[in-house]
Amino acid sequence: MKRAATLFTDLIPTEHVEQCAVISWARKNAYRYPCLNWLYANVNGQNKTIKERAYFKAEGLTSGVADLFLPDPRGSFCGLYIEMKRRKGGKISPEQEEFIEWAKSRGYAARIAFGADQGIEFLQEYLRLAPRSNS
Repeated sequence: MKRAATLFTDLIPTEHVEQCAVISWARKNAYRYPCLNWLYANVNGQNKTIKERAYFKAEGLTSGVADLFLPDPRGSFCGLYIEMKRRKGGKISPEQEEFIEWAKSRGYAARIAFGADQGIEFLQEYLRLAPRSNS
């Protein structure tokens, strides 16, 4: 029989499930906000073999880069980065903290979302900002 702590953590959706929910919401709402078609994921958080890590690192994989990016300038921001975490128990690495602070210092909106609901809320807040024109 499983220990109670294991049972409890099994009830909390994984970061993968939370991120999939955010992407699903974005795809369903792209008709209202076409920029959501360009929301994309970074594969940093995936478990990889040593060989796969070396392969992707050679391609430019960088520790700490946020999980999701929306390359749509709005308000005073160049785009939106979202680092996804589980609702409970998600831990932020020093590299992730460093990246979030760096992104903010360079004019990006950058947030850490604990769960899909918060990730969607951050997207909705960002989408309420006026789009920036290219002129």
